[in-house]
Amino acid sequence: MLTAAYVLAGGLSSRFGSDKALFPVDGVPMALRVASALASSGVPVSLVSRHARGLGLPELVEPDGPRHPLWGVAHALRQSRGLVLFAPCDLPSLSPELVARLVAEGRPAHALAQPLVCVVEASRAALAAQAAERGASVSAFVAATGSLAVDLGELPNFNQPPAGGGA
Repeated sequence: MLTAAYVLAGGLSSRFGSDKALFPVDGVPMALRVASALASSGVPVSLVSRHARGLGLPELVEPDGPRHPLWGVAHALRQSRGLVLFAPCDLPSLSPELVARLVAEGRPAHALAQPLVCVVEASRAALAAQAAERGASVSAFVAATGSLAVDLGELPNFNQPPAGGGA
């Protein structure tokens, strides 16, 4: 059973040039757009990051240490039970409909185009930490969980601000 959802916002946004989580798309910070899509699943949504952002979401601050997206996943899984939903903060096109398609599987699953859009068993926290320690890819981690690949179509992420600033 799905018990929690997390927006991952622990990266440096170095290619982006500013904090992606706070970047407005249609006047709404990207992290809040993703949180809204995840909230459609009916479970509590929190932000996982390296520092508090004050966006009005519960926040789970990662301990200092090496950077890898799976460290945030591992940290959140340690705080959770059951199935846990994740998505990175830089996917403003993630919709409630796409989240519903992923969650409908009722089992560990991930988006084919963006493996960090995933549902993971909380019991996989150690596996996520080991993968992060080795520098393994997110794709390798979700494959090791036995996760089902679900085609949700293109899910473009924002690694650079759109031309002309906020969309």
